[in-house]
Amino acid sequence: MPKNCVYFDFTTREKFENYVKKANIVVTHGGVGSIITSLNFGKPTIVVPRREKYNEHKNDHQMDIAKELGREGKVLACYDIRNLKKKIDGARKIRRVKKRKGVLKIEKTLERFIESV
Repeated sequence: MPKNCVYFDFTTREKFENYVKKANIVVTHGGVGSIITSLNFGKPTIVVPRREKYNEHKNDHQMDIAKELGREGKVLACYDIRNLKKKIDGARKIRRVKKRKGVLKIEKTLERFIESV
């Protein structure tokens, strides 16, 4: 259990957005909605994708999403939880990310990715 941050398994969209607004850094699973919300609020975002091999998901689509967005420099992808501290330290060095308005390029990227699957 995390000791120095707010965490939860599930919350309402409104509460999640309020947490994101207040956060300095967002650590999230690889769900598209969570990632887009974080980026829309201009937050440095660390994605820890749920993995099939740990029975967290039925397939590794979150890995694919994290890899693509990490490659584009949109998020910091963390594939091994033992590296999370290093990723958080890296996110602290990121200057405030510019808030997004309208349709995000990331949404188009995700759309292309989903269509290709």
